[in-house]
Amino acid sequence: MRVAHYSKPIGPIFAGISQELYVDPRTGLIRANKGYRSWRHSAVERREREQAEIATRRRVVDERTFLLLLDDVWFRVEVDVLPRERFVESVVDGKPHRHMIAEPRHDVVLRQTVSRAVRADLQKCLYLYGSSDLYAVSKRQISTREIKAHCLR
Repeated sequence: MRVAHYSKPIGPIFAGISQELYVDPRTGLIRANKGYRSWRHSAVERREREQAEIATRRRVVDERTFLLLLDDVWFRVEVDVLPRERFVESVVDGKPHRHMIAEPRHDVVLRQTVSRAVRADLQKCLYLYGSSDLYAVSKRQISTREIKAHCLR
C-alpha cells in the first residue's frame, strides 16, 4: 500500500477540527491545531460579543432607570419588578386544588401585558432590561442635550 504525500501546507484544512492536537498526515507527527478553540474560550468570546452588543443599546442610569435604544431612538425607561407568583388553594368537588396566579402588568416598551407565567415574556424582558424580573412602567424620548450628556452618539 502506498502512502500519499502532500506538497501543499495542511493548516487551513485542519482549522475546522475540534481537537487540540492532530496527527499530521504528511509527517505522522502529532501537531498542535492552531485553529482550535476550547468551549470555554468560545463561551467567553460569545459573552464578550453579547456584552458589547448590549452596551450599544442599553445604559444603566440607576437600578430603576435605563436608557434604551429602540428603533434608532434613545428613550429613558423607568422599570419596576414583576409581582411574584402566588399560590391559591381551592376546593373543587371536595378535592383541594392548588393554582399558581401570576399577576400580569402592562409593559409600555413592549406594548403588551407581561407575566411571570409566560416564558416568552420573560425572555423579552431579559433581552431588553437585563433581567426577567423587570417590566417597563414608563418611557420618554430623551433630548439631544441628554444624548450628549450620556455620550450616546
